[in-house]
Amino acid sequence: MQAARANFRYLNREGKWLNFHWSGLEVSPQGALRLLSSPRLVNPPASPATNAKAVGGPRGIASDDSGRVFYSIPAENRIVVSGGCDPDHNPLGCLSEGAGLTGLKSPRGLLLLRHPDRLVVVDSGNNRLLFFDLVDFELREVWGATEINSLPPVPEAPDRFNKPWTVAADESGRNLYVLDKGNRRVLKFARTGEPDTAFLNNMKSSSLAKDPGALAVSGAGKDARVFVADLTANAIFVFDNSGHPILDPHGLPVALYVPGMGAVWALAAGETTLYVGDNDGQRILSFGLTDGFPFSGEAAGFRGHVTALAIDPRNDTLLVVSDPAEPLALEAHGAFLSFGFLWSEAILAGASVTWNRLRAFVTKTAGAHIEFHYAISDSPTPPPVDPSADDPFNNVLWRPLPIDVEDFLLQDERNPYLFVAASFFSDRSATPLLTQMLVEFDSESYAQYLPAIYREPAAENNFLKRLVSLFQGMFEDVEDEVDSLERYFDPFATPADGLNWLATWLAVELDQGEPEARIRKSIARAFRRYQWRGTIAGLRLALLEDAGVHATISEPISASSFWTMPPAAGCGGAAAGGVQLGLATHLTSMEPGGAVLGSTAQLDHSYLITDAQFGEPVFTGAAEQFLVEVYRGEVNTEARLQLVREIIEREKPAHAMYRLTVIDSSMRAGFQSRIGVDTIVSGPSGPTPLGEDGGFGLRLGGSLPLRIGASRLGEDLKLLS
Repeated sequence: MQAARANFRYLNREGKWLNFHWSGLEVSPQGALRLLSSPRLVNPPASPATNAKAVGGPRGIASDDSGRVFYSIPAENRIVVSGGCDPDHNPLGCLSEGAGLTGLKSPRGLLLLRHPDRLVVVDSGNNRLLFFDLVDFELREVWGATEINSLPPVPEAPDRFNKPWTVAADESGRNLYVLDKGNRRVLKFARTGEPDTAFLNNMKSSSLAKDPGALAVSGAGKDARVFVADLTANAIFVFDNSGHPILDPHGLPVALYVPGMGAVWALAAGETTLYVGDNDGQRILSFGLTDGFPFSGEAAGFRGHVTALAIDPRNDTLLVVSDPAEPLALEAHGAFLSFGFLWSEAILAGASVTWNRLRAFVTKTAGAHIEFHYAISDSPTPPPVDPSADDPFNNVLWRPLPIDVEDFLLQDERNPYLFVAASFFSDRSATPLLTQMLVEFDSESYAQYLPAIYREPAAENNFLKRLVSLFQGMFEDVEDEVDSLERYFDPFATPADGLNWLATWLAVELDQGEPEARIRKSIARAFRRYQWRGTIAGLRLALLEDAGVHATISEPISASSFWTMPPAAGCGGAAAGGVQLGLATHLTSMEPGGAVLGSTAQLDHSYLITDAQFGEPVFTGAAEQFLVEVYRGEVNTEARLQLVREIIEREKPAHAMYRLTVIDSSMRAGFQSRIGVDTIVSGPSGPTPLGEDGGFGLRLGGSLPLRIGASRLGEDLKLLS
């Protein structure tokens, strides 16, 4: 064993692969290198896509946190919602008529905003944007043509629209961008509705995107990037948050383009990828959101026109509207490029070292392979790499290794510089995942323990070194595992496949459907909870941490007492304290003083107690029992209720009995009305059916009427310019 070794280097520093270059690869959120990803259609529709010409313009699609999907149908002047609690596709009716406006006309783009939750509809035929509350779908704001302004409309004004197509927002939701198709421009607004004229002027000055057809935004603030597809140039231009074009290393505007791409009416920007609906090619293209915006392939399994794109962050899916079918859901990262590669700059360990071993930590799946190359030199200049060739490392200075070999010996050359490269291969269904690489140098060889005859220079050969190193590597791996044994007992450091084993040590029952992070926290908290196991505090904590339930737990015996006659009044005439009959007392199930035959006892139905048991019968009916109360909002399914029962059975003392009660809303004015416990205060009442006012007056539909002193700006009070 080599104690306290310092003769190694980890090559993936800070999880960012510093001093490495790559093509066709990306760094995952966990810091691993993988092939660039693109979407995959897992469940194709029953009716395959046709070659019919797409309708002339985009549609819109968006999804909320509850799983509801909204999409527009311009030809039918309506918005449809599906998912959530109702799997059917239902139209949202009378969205604008209730507010006194004309009905929707060719609605196209859709957008969901947070804080407050709003559904933004691009009402293209009416030259306006409508903001609806996501709860009751009441109209809250109108941008553009309001139909109630006494001034004549000016379509070219920076706060007016002419056939708008698309709306997008940055990640913060503080800025909105609108593709104003009729005026062939892209507008920027603050969330409060003020136009950013500087953004508009800067875009015009660039002379780019003169015929915009699609719009998407990624990032926020200074990191925001605005992507605009030009229908004439058949390219996608990139702008910053002030409207200036992003430039490439040669000082030219960045233009994303793939041969055959055209009629792009839909864009969607995720955290790492820009998705492009290419109607000329009837495909979905992907570009990485890194330097250079590398092309990452086409969506696998999809072929058809694309009129709307959106990303559902709940389950990492790409929502696609392909006319005339209903929306499709694609795995956002379900397919990968077929080839990618990386190479390092010079790796220096000292003035002159002997390089011995390189280990790669790779996760491979069927259909994915990796091939490593290395070079050792006395010069810091990397060996030649040809990115345009099928084999970028086809040079005598690079030494290739067999495919999928992850642990290999170097040539024991004594030179200061090491270079490492790797090629990734895939059938597009999977990708190698390269997490880390470890290089060792100046290692002690097991050859020194061989008989002297094998250590003589004449007997030394490459085969003997490699044979001995093979066994040395096997034993050192075991030694390293022993040296790091303590990590297997740390719930935050142990490998994922060791969590079940570690949980058995603490009798923690794991729900395999829970996220890995929550499982690790449950194991970490288990030991701390054992000091309270069998107590009210321990049970309450277990219900909160394992089920997310805020339970109220009580013991009937804590409120029990028995009635005693008050003693005689004192000298001052005041009576001493005692328990009042009927208020804090209850009847016992038997006589506390024992049994008297013929009076308080029956033959074969009575028993005698000792002096030590005196008074026990008073509390027999309440002892060793407890009550657990949970809220219906947290335990709203039978599965959740069963989980609560299992936790109680696991944590309670074996001899104790309990009763589980689910608290529902049961408000009774003047008797029982605990806000936050059993009372729900509703929102505004709905419209009143004619002839059924119930004695409370008529309530009209639409927005709330103005109420002096009670109206709120942006809700039922609007200021007109």
